[in-house]
This record gives sequence, C-alpha cells and structure tokens, in this order.
Amino acid sequence: MSQHKRIGVLTPSSNTALEPLTSAMLGEVPQVSVHFSRFAVTEISLRQNSLSQFDDSR
Repeated sequence: MSQHKRIGVLTPSSNTALEPLTSAMLGEVPQVSVHFSRFAVTEISLRQNSLSQFDDSR
C-alpha cells in the first residue's frame, strides 16, 4: 500500500500558468495531490518599492 503524497506550492499571484500546468501534469498520478497558495504581487519591476514587496523582514 503506497502512502498519499501532497505537494505544496507557493506562487506569486502574477504567475497564472503554474497551477493549471502542474495540475495537468500530475492530475493522473495516483496517490499525489497538489495544493497551491498565492502571495500578492502588486507591481513587477526592478524598482526598490517593487522589490520590497518580497521583503519578509517587515
């Protein structure tokens, strides 16, 4: 008897391809489930205020 495996994925809200692609790849794999959570991305650039949204020290 094989044990059920769970895969957890954290992804930025701007990545709209990861969840459906991963689900399609693993949808038929027995005893595996994939769970997604998103974190907010409000701006995509290399400016300091954009990069600071990923700073977890605040």
